[in-house]
Formats: sequence, structure tokens, C-alpha cells
Amino acid sequence: MTKLMSIIVGGALGLTLAASVGVGVAVGSNTEFKEARAATSLSTLNFTEKCNGSGTADDGATWTVTSDAAESTFEETKGIHYGTNNAKVSYLRLNTTSFTTQITKIVVNASSAKEGAKLNVTVNNSNFGTQQSLRTSDAAYTFTGSATGNIQVSISQKSAKKALYCKSIAVTYAVPEVSSITVGGAMTKTVYYEGDNWDSTGLTVTANFTDNTSRDVTSSASWSFNPASANSTNIKSVVATATYDGKTAQSSEQFVTVNEIVTRTYNLVNSQSDLVVGAKYLIASAVDNGNAMFMSEQGSNNRSVVSAPVASNIATITTQQVAEITLGGTANAYTLLTDDGYLYAAGADTNNYLRSRSNNSDDNGVWTIAINSGVATINANGVSTRNIMRYNSTNELISCYASGQQDLYLYRSESAYATSIAVNGAMSLTTYTTASQWDPSGLTVTATMSDSSTEDITDKVTWSFDPATPAEGVTSVVATATYVELSANSAAQSVTVVAVTSPYVNDVPYKMYIPYNNSKYYFAGEMTGYYGKTTQDVSKAVDVYFEANGSGQNIYFMADEIKNYFVVQLNETHINFVYSDAIPTIPWQYNGKLLTYTIDETPYTYSSYAKTGHFFDTFSAAPTSYDNFKVQFDLSTGNNAESFASLFLSEILCDSTGASAPTYRNVSSWNDLFAVYSQLDDTEKLALKNAAANESGTTVEQAMARYDYIVAKYAYTNFINRSISKSANRMIGIIDNNSVVMITVVMGLLATTGFAAFYMLRKKKLD
Repeated sequence: MTKLMSIIVGGALGLTLAASVGVGVAVGSNTEFKEARAATSLSTLNFTEKCNGSGTADDGATWTVTSDAAESTFEETKGIHYGTNNAKVSYLRLNTTSFTTQITKIVVNASSAKEGAKLNVTVNNSNFGTQQSLRTSDAAYTFTGSATGNIQVSISQKSAKKALYCKSIAVTYAVPEVSSITVGGAMTKTVYYEGDNWDSTGLTVTANFTDNTSRDVTSSASWSFNPASANSTNIKSVVATATYDGKTAQSSEQFVTVNEIVTRTYNLVNSQSDLVVGAKYLIASAVDNGNAMFMSEQGSNNRSVVSAPVASNIATITTQQVAEITLGGTANAYTLLTDDGYLYAAGADTNNYLRSRSNNSDDNGVWTIAINSGVATINANGVSTRNIMRYNSTNELISCYASGQQDLYLYRSESAYATSIAVNGAMSLTTYTTASQWDPSGLTVTATMSDSSTEDITDKVTWSFDPATPAEGVTSVVATATYVELSANSAAQSVTVVAVTSPYVNDVPYKMYIPYNNSKYYFAGEMTGYYGKTTQDVSKAVDVYFEANGSGQNIYFMADEIKNYFVVQLNETHINFVYSDAIPTIPWQYNGKLLTYTIDETPYTYSSYAKTGHFFDTFSAAPTSYDNFKVQFDLSTGNNAESFASLFLSEILCDSTGASAPTYRNVSSWNDLFAVYSQLDDTEKLALKNAAANESGTTVEQAMARYDYIVAKYAYTNFINRSISKSANRMIGIIDNNSVVMITVVMGLLATTGFAAFYMLRKKKLD
């Protein structure tokens, strides 16, 4: 376990100041702690009140406390107190398994009510230092050595009605070194403009330590990129290099789009007639010294601003950070759509909030706009009393207020805007599994503009489908494209839907988690009452496995080399999250969206225990009909293109002779791999679609070489929608260079021999 140094003030156990060689100490919340490097570190357990059988050191190391006597009243000068004048005690033991690196010193502050009690320390069940005799007054006893393993501090005496005390334990241990780092995830931002810097958000960095532990160090890593910046529209991909503690690692190829910077002009809106549904607008402050502050990116609770010049009521925009607003709705009930979603007054009656959301669920996102001498009064129509959009010049932001702050102004783009849209083409992917989602690739969307021109807006629309998801028996689907508040339907698309039992592969490790607020709460392999504990540190999450059970699957994790199976258990008052070593009689079934466990015809699943407005970060069991956050599963190495590629290479066995179709290791068919692929997000799918096919390349490239070969040779469903040449079905990697040379020589000899024979025969006839 990698130790982090900090001080926590208060709580059941007050913690003393930790000291270590070259380690910074953070006073206050340990969430703000930043680790410094050191050769050794100090973990201090300091008792400040009754321990109730356990203790937590300042660095998180946990201790258990046992005795053959009950704990008595805590004593300020001597610490925890076991045994009294009325109760005999023979031992007090403190144990921990929290340390995984070399231990060099242990200092114990202890005492006894009677001379003669002994203090021993063992590490990994072997003596550490020399036994010492305790005094009746508290004192520090030092034990030195070099060992790794579990620690036991033992205070013992012949059974007597005389108390044993322990005030503190300080352990000096080696800080594990970083052996390597790995980069995972994918860049969240994929669209850039010339001159932009790359944004590493979405990429993760994991440090691997010499004690075989690992930790997410993304926030402490530094980044470099190749190419260094988005300096050309020709750039289609970038590779990020992370550096942490002197170690470096590269990301997989990140596919990006770099757009040309275009100068745009916008005219000040002076009257209501300038408000046209479908047109594009900017929201800005008053002009000051030739510049106005224009609404920019979405923050947590408001919008930032950027400066741009305004002259003669015309704004000239070159920065791409300005947020362009598409006006929707109708007069007195407008909607304001940005790239982030619809703006709405989110502060209710107490907070000055302006946020964006994917759709408008109430009138807090419906606005009235009144123009008076150029000033735009923009008010949300909902119940929020903090509903007037205003400019806050002190903090340089735009948000919603009940009163005060400064006026806003609108600037309208004179560029043409869409008045209608149409969907054409056909979906490229026509075969689906019951675990997948519809793929609109192949469909195109054309907008007819206000100047009667047309524009391809395929990459700007959102899609919905009827039926919403692939289901067994479905033979056609209609896709609906939506752009701002315009929508259009495709023709009915003929499809084939193949039923799969589950998208989760048997005997392959996964991480089970609850998604909430862009975070993942992983199963930690422990219980707290009726509920399963979670952790946001993926390195502390346990691996979860699937195994076949009739028509469904069992789910389990390993603990002490024993399978612990997940089941749902009902009693009179609770629906319980439970695991046990007994093989379940009821298997989990995949219903096309989630795994269910059916009892008395009611399907249950694992989820968060949630109430309105509150999230509980524990696993619980509940009927699938409950509106809460359902459990999900990622491949243990992450739900990304590389993890899928690794799984693909290990699960599918390709016949190198080409005489027969592929076979599989754990999955039962090509469509099972399709089902696993369907769990990836769009960015990861795109990475697989665009990857080169190279049997000697990266893991993704090797997997795509095999994928292309199989699809081309056996006409399997191209579920990744890759562009595959007919030559992909040629034998790959069978004939090496030497073999090619030998074949060339043999063919040459045959050709020479044939020519010689012909010459001799011709000569004989002439003779």
C-alpha cells in the first residue's frame, strides 16, 4: 500500500503531526494533500480517546486492537487502557497489514500499571528488535530492523488486575518507488482550431510502484504532445506523452479534428424584429474602450467571458472561445442553445447559477427577451427567482440574478441559418445485437439555409430512433435527426437483430461500478451493513468475473482464493446486496440493458441507494423499475479501444491456414464480440474504426489486422464499420522473407529448365 502523508484534525482518533525525510505535510483536509517524494516515510497512530477495537494512522494505515479484557476509560497521558482493578488482563495486541514495503523502525509509546509487563514487536510473525520491559510511566520504546509484512505490537503480563496502556505507534517504512507509468482513457476534447493547445482531459495516468501497487496520478502528471499543438488543419491524430516521477508513457493515437480559424462578424441587435428563430447570436457586456466581454465557456455554475473588439455596433470575432447561441422556440418563449446544451437558470431561490443541459425539462430554460435601446433583458420563465441573465463585471462572468449587476447586449450573425433539414442515405451497419445501439453512420443530413443554399450538417445533429434500441424480432428502424429545433426522419432502414445472452465475457476480469456525476464508484470487495462499499480509486477496486450458469451467468469476485458470488436476498424489511461462496441457484440474465436477478417474477439489479436530490455511494439491490443509478461493468483494463483490442486478440483464434472459420476461447460467436464492442463509447469506437491494420504494430493495430482479415475472408458482419480492402483476406504472416526468396529461386529454376528443354527440342527438329 502506498502511503500518503497528511494530518486529519478531529474525529474519533486525533492524529499527530507526521514527520518524514523530505515529505511535505498538509494541515487540514487530506483531499488537498499533494505528495512529495521521499526514501522513507513515517506513519503515526496516536490515540486521543477510546479506540473501540481499531485505530487509523495519519496516513490511513488501519490497526486492530484486541485484548482478553474490556477497554476502560481513556487516559490522557497514557492512551488506551485495558484491564482495571476489577478486571484481569494478560495481553493487549495491536495489528496491521497496511504496510507492503520495508519497515526499518517502530516506536511504541506504552506503559503498564505494574512493573514487569513485556513489550514485543513482530513483523511477518518474526521478532523485530529486542523485547523490552515497560515502566509504569508512559515512555517511547524503539525497535529497529529490516522486514516486510504484517506488524504486531504485543504488551503482555501474567494475568493481573493491573492495566496495560498504549498511547502511540510510529512506523518508519520505505516509500515505494515508481517502476513505470501507463496512460489510459481518451481525450475528451477532439475538435480544435488552428493554434489551440491540446487538452489532456480524459486521459488518465497510473503509476505502478515497486511494491506491486498502483495509483492514479493523473493530477500530478505533466504532458507533452506530438505534434506539439494544433497548428495545422492537416493534423488528424495526436499522441500524448505523460511524465511522472521521471517515468514517461505514451497514450494510444488520439483522433482529432483541427478546424481553420475564420473571422466572423455580428451586428448589434437593436429591435425585437432582429430576433429570428434559427439565427445565431452572441451575448455580451457593454462596450468599454472598444471591447466587449462575450459569453464563453460553461463553468460549474456560470459562463466565463472573453474580450473581443466592437466598432460601429459590429463585433469582430476571431477567437473560437466565444459561445454562439442558436435562438429557438417562439416569441416570449425562446430557447438558447449552445454547443454545451440549452442555457437555464439553475439557482432556484438561493443561488446565482447559469448552467447548460442536454434538453429543457422545465421553463427555467425558456426565456423572454426584450430589446430596448440595444439593451437585452433576458429573463427565464420558470420558478427560479434568480432568473435574470446579467454580466458580473467584478468576477467577469455571466450568470442569473434576482437583481443588480450589469446590462447585456445581443449580436446577431448575418450568416445564413437552417430553415429545414432532410435525412438521406442508408445506415452502413445493418446487423445488430440486442446489446448494441443503432449506428447512424451512412445517413447524411442536409440543411436548407435561409439564403436557399444547402449545407451538410451530418456531424452537427443528434439522433433518436424508433424503436429506441435493437430488440429481437425488429426488422426495420427509423432514424430521426434533430438540429437545434428542426427534425427530420429517415426512410425505414432494413436491419437484422441477433439475440445475445450477454455482452460480458466469461472468465475475463471486469470492474463493477455505479456511474454518478461523471465519476465511477467501484466495488471495493467489502460490505458496510446491507450495502457494498465503493471506491473512486480504480486501483483499489476488486476484479469481478462472469461464469456460465444455464441460460445466464453467475457474477463473482475472488477473496482468499474463494469465489464470492453475487446474489439478491430478500427479508421482511430489506432487499439486500449479498455475496457468498455458495453457487447461486438463480443466474443473472441480461435484458438488453442491464443484468437482472429474478425472484418471484420480479427482476432486481444492483444500483445506488438514491433518494431525490441525494446520492449514496454504496451498492444496493433494488427492483429494475426503481429510478436510480444502475450498476455497470468495464473491462478491468478500462473500457477503451486498447482493452477491446486485447480482448479480441485473446478471445478469437484465427485459423492461419484459412481452411476454416475462426474459433473462440470464452465467447461463443462473432456476435458476442460485437456485443462487447457495443459497450464502448463513440470516441473509442472511432479509434478502432480509424486504426491502421498492422500485424506488427500496436495492440489495436494488430487486432484490426486480424479483424479485417476475418471480415474480408469469411464475410462476417463489419460491426466496427471499417474500410476493408479485398486484399485483406490474403494470408497474413505465413510466408516469411526467406520463404519468399526460396519460392522466387525455385520458380526461377523451373522457368530456366523449361526454356532449356524447349530450346533443345527445337534444335533437334532443325537438325
